[in-house]
Amino acid sequence: MATYRTIRMSFWSDLYVETLSASEKLLYLYLFSCPHTNNLGVLAVSTRRMAYDTGLAQEAVHAALSLFERDRKIVMDGDTVWLFCNFIRHQCSTSPKILASLRALFPAVESADIREAILARYPHLFEATPRPADRVSVPSRESERELEKKDLIGTDGFFVPVEMLERLQCDFPDVDVQAEITRIRNWQASQHKPIRNLWTFLRTCLSNVVKGRAAHAAPCPIPSAPALQPEQPAFRTLSESDMEQSRVLARRALAALRGNGTFSAEPSHSQGVTA
Repeated sequence: MATYRTIRMSFWSDLYVETLSASEKLLYLYLFSCPHTNNLGVLAVSTRRMAYDTGLAQEAVHAALSLFERDRKIVMDGDTVWLFCNFIRHQCSTSPKILASLRALFPAVESADIREAILARYPHLFEATPRPADRVSVPSRESERELEKKDLIGTDGFFVPVEMLERLQCDFPDVDVQAEITRIRNWQASQHKPIRNLWTFLRTCLSNVVKGRAAHAAPCPIPSAPALQPEQPAFRTLSESDMEQSRVLARRALAALRGNGTFSAEPSHSQGVTA
């Protein structure tokens, strides 16, 4: 259980908070900072105790809780309340120890409705595999330029704010960002080298993961069949009779050229052959 809570100065300039009355603001702050609220943002306490701790009338507490529930700032199930309004994102980071404590608290949530609400809001924190279809997109108040200005990295590991983790998971829906960050953190800690910018560094690493998967998934080229070589004519060794026949034909052709008859490839028994 945390011994303190962080209330940002921007709380007082939040457009929603500006619409609340003084008693509603007091109860809103009480839900964030009371000792009954655990790190998941879940508290199980009666409205009577809320009224006692804040000094508000019990009717005022009921009215304020109904308003917060209608505006989707809390989820209620009996006396159990869960702070739906980004409590985990603002109070925690994705350090391994904090994530382990959050996951240890989750099974202790008795309300099934609140467990389902937590899973729907933070599937990448409480499930082994992210489910892109179940993720709820959370508008970020920080531009990428502002994220790039943050320097949260040392030489012995680093911490990733939940808001940054959500942004990365939205940008890389096919990657288990939490698992990759754990692997990257272990690698960076073993290198003992500081990294200048966390946002740019993580985006580059995750982009390399996507490119590596695409390269491994590319089909291997099928080698083309070697071109067929034209058949070479078969050569045979001439016998002595073949050579003699060739010489006879040559003499006949020569005799024909000299005017001693006509040339014929067939042998003639009536015609002499002049050498």
